[in-house]
Amino acid sequence: MLKSEGFAVKINKRTTVDKDGGSNPEWNQTIQMDVVDHFKIEVECYDHDVLASSDELIGKCSVSLLPVYKKGHIDTWITLKHKNEYNVLKDAGQVSSVE
Repeated sequence: MLKSEGFAVKINKRTTVDKDGGSNPEWNQTIQMDVVDHFKIEVECYDHDVLASSDELIGKCSVSLLPVYKKGHIDTWITLKHKNEYNVLKDAGQVSSVE
């Protein structure tokens, strides 16, 4: 989900499912998208379950695009967060952002 100044643009990009990843999946895949006139992107990561009616949210994060506009790129690890059953925000893994 991309959000900027009162409107949102939803872009769905998917990696392949890591069937052997267990609780530590690794995708090692690159997802490319053109982003213009947005200041941040929202990244959501889901657990694909063939038997469930919908995929389960693992975690999400927000990535500022200002360093990309200022320096031309960013290369960092970003922590995904997820609210647990007590509504407390917990770390849920990391994704690499190279833009």
